[in-house]
Order: sequence, then C-alpha cells, then structure tokens
Amino acid sequence: MTQVVLVEDVPEKLEELLLKVSQGETLLIARHGREIAALGPVLDQNQDRPEVAGSRSSSSLIEKILQRRDSGAIARVSADEIRAWKSEGLR
Repeated sequence: MTQVVLVEDVPEKLEELLLKVSQGETLLIARHGREIAALGPVLDQNQDRPEVAGSRSSSSLIEKILQRRDSGAIARVSADEIRAWKSEGLR
C-alpha cells in the first residue's frame, strides 16, 4: 500500500521518507487532502516509472503521439505557428 504523507510533515520526516524511497517505496504527498506529488526511487533508464495513482507512463504516451504524428494523423506544425499560438494566448 502506498503511504500518503502530508506536505507539512515532510520537512521533519525527510530522512525517514528518503530511507523508504531508497528501499523502493513510492510515497504520495498530499496537501489539504489532495495528492499533489509522488516521491519515488530513481529507476534505470530502461525501466518504466511505476504507476502512481493511475498515471500513464510518459514514455509510452510520447511514443503513441510520435506514432500518430508519423502516420500523418497529426498535422505537422511549424515553430512560427507555435509562436503565433503562444502570442495569441498571451493576449
């Protein structure tokens, strides 16, 4: 079971929490009853990150996006178009 730690408890328990993480545990940090972060072990680059609270592996998600882009399902966008969208969003 994943341990949930309150954000205000992290400073005084940091050493204990890091020991648990070094032993392979993943901890969830919560503020006002809402999980806001995960603290987990650093993994070998060849391994996927553990699933935390139903999250997807970012590497598999990126791979799916790249496959869709390369198949032509997603139109290519130029850097100038992205800059224009960004500028428009700042107005």
